Amino acid sequence: HNPLYRYICALFFSFFGHGNFSIKILDVWSIILINFLFLLFLKKFNFSNNFLILFSAIYLFINFSGPSRYLIGRGKEEFLCALFIILTIYFMLRSTRRFFTFFSLSCIAGIISLYLRLDKIFIILSLCSYSFEPIKGTLKEIYYKILKIVFRNYIFIISYVFIISFSLIFLLLRNYFLFDIITLIHTTSYEITMQRSDFLFNGLSSIYYVLSSADVWPDKPKFPSIILFIGTLFLLSFIFYIPDILKNKISPSIVLSVIIIISSFVIFLPSAYPPRWSTHLLPFSTLGFIYFIYFINGIRKKLII
Repeated sequence: HNPLYRYICALFFSFFGHGNFSIKILDVWSIILINFLFLLFLKKFNFSNNFLILFSAIYLFINFSGPSRYLIGRGKEEFLCALFIILTIYFMLRSTRRFFTFFSLSCIAGIISLYLRLDKIFIILSLCSYSFEPIKGTLKEIYYKILKIVFRNYIFIISYVFIISFSLIFLLLRNYFLFDIITLIHTTSYEITMQRSDFLFNGLSSIYYVLSSADVWPDKPKFPSIILFIGTLFLLSFIFYIPDILKNKISPSIVLSVIIIISSFVIFLPSAYPPRWSTHLLPFSTLGFIYFIYFINGIRKKLII
């Protein structure tokens, strides 16, 4: 049900030979490039080098020394899909300058990430919001600007959603010619990919599972959950309140991405290869943790003064 990754692995095997070395190279460079692209994002919002170094230290440590290191070279598409999601964000942020070029690149990267992980369709469809950044101001001003953007740019938004969604027809055709069945996900995969009952309870359990870095309540969560819980919840708090110190640094699109990633687990079931389901959330949560540290540091400076 995620066919593109197999073809990419085959391409790497042809260059570097068979074996998981090729897959390790693919995973490691995906992690490094994700880190680099988020540093560009932090730089765009005028964070100092200290916060850039802190982001890299946290994100790279969790992936190379934490539980996520067991995923490197396992032949799972999480890291590569996360990279193309972040690339889509990067191109959308650049599309305000050379629209056609970067919008086209955004669509290509979005389609690739969709073919790598079909269950990330909701987050991929929402990434067009980054083309309207930066959106700054008070909470009331931001909500007002978002409404204006939606009403003024609905053709652009619908066009992007249509292009990404329409690309699925090629997957339907592939599955029909290979398996003589018209479906995106084979029926044998539904049990391990979709929530089928008690959506609210199972969804909340899945969200805890993801935020705890793949532990089931009441087991003790792994140490990356400190970043996942604090970073995610701090970003979600911006729905209701934005501190003055962060008024010109927060990106509403980041908050939207986290909302969609978290809420998608009400529909899609996280299973197998822990902590793979935290992979796509982790860079956003790490960014949220940086916002949290920046906020605490700002409060500390005010108290000293």
